[in-house]
Amino acid sequence: MRVIHTADWHLGQELRGFSRGAEQQRFLEWIVGQCRSREADALVVAGDVFDQANPAAEALGLFFRFAEALRREAPGTTLVAIAGNHDGATRFDALAPALRDGMRLVGAVPRDASGRAGLLVPAGDGHVLAAPYFRLADLPLGPGLDEPGARAAALYRELWDAAPRGRGPCVLTGHLALQGGLSSPESERAIFIGGEQAASPAIFPDEASYVALGHLHRAQDFAGGRVRYSGSPLPMSAAERDYRHRILVVDAHADGRVEVEEVRVPLPVPLLLLPAEGGIAPADAVEALRLRLDGLADASTPRELQPMVEIRLALDGVRPAAAAQLREDIARSGLPARVLEVSVQRASAPGGDGDAPAEAAPVLARPPAEELFRLAFREAHGDDPGAPHRAAFAEASEALSADARVAAPGKGTP
Repeated sequence: MRVIHTADWHLGQELRGFSRGAEQQRFLEWIVGQCRSREADALVVAGDVFDQANPAAEALGLFFRFAEALRREAPGTTLVAIAGNHDGATRFDALAPALRDGMRLVGAVPRDASGRAGLLVPAGDGHVLAAPYFRLADLPLGPGLDEPGARAAALYRELWDAAPRGRGPCVLTGHLALQGGLSSPESERAIFIGGEQAASPAIFPDEASYVALGHLHRAQDFAGGRVRYSGSPLPMSAAERDYRHRILVVDAHADGRVEVEEVRVPLPVPLLLLPAEGGIAPADAVEALRLRLDGLADASTPRELQPMVEIRLALDGVRPAAAAQLREDIARSGLPARVLEVSVQRASAPGGDGDAPAEAAPVLARPPAEELFRLAFREAHGDDPGAPHRAAFAEASEALSADARVAAPGKGTP
């Protein structure tokens, strides 16, 4: 069985007000070509297909055009997509009937055990067990299931035992954070399984040939490569510009062997940092940007595919309008670039001799919401919150985040 593993598409995302639609369209066309040329039995999308629980029309259009192209150009490839924490499970399931045969969307874990066998999707000579993002209400209760990790492991075991897999290989999916995983704070929200932010790789059944994960945007592997995050195919924030944006081609054999090929995604839009280190004088910035764009874009490049750039200015004094002035200068120059941000750093301390570095002002970091909850709980009750309290807080936080995304569409990934 050959499976292409990808995740975290975030269709409909905006970056600092710039739509990613044209980039995402290019990626979707490319991955359809990969499914066709590699004769994949299944394309597994391990969650966060959309950026919002209630996707905008543009994002839905991207997805359904992709689905039609996949069915037309790679009819032998079964699409298996699970909901992530960004995807509303109910909305995701509601989209499923609009797809043709050979395409499966899984938004929520079925409530009753009799429906759980339906998560098993045939692909080639094997199967994909399509387990979506686990919500608090999905996790089983019972003796020995006091800890969130044990509850998640028990649910995976239930799903595995309910699936009539036969003798072929089986790929398992999931959307969560694993202990020891490297996250992307600028573009990922902390998610919880029963109140815990990260789970052990040991929660997955040992019998699974391969575990295809989503949520963490950095490409990374666990358990000797049997458990993997494909990572986001496109950078979801400027901080992800240097990540290994990839898909994974997984060949799972009946004898237990698994071969994995990493295929880099060709990025349709460069994300640039100017300069590569330190800062640049405002008078030099426009010309430096012109040189940096050479060979990357020109006047014929459509606006939506022009490079995006972060610029760091080095100032030797206080110039409140420097960033705004540079944006105006770049706009007047006609350079084919979209400015994400212009940040300012002082090259020397005010009133100094011009050679001494500026002393950085102290920054007071706001504690994470879960830490504030712990402190408030301890103050009120004299002890730290237990697993049920953490789980209730995590569920309430996720519900509030989802409400905020629906109330403020088009604001991009929190």
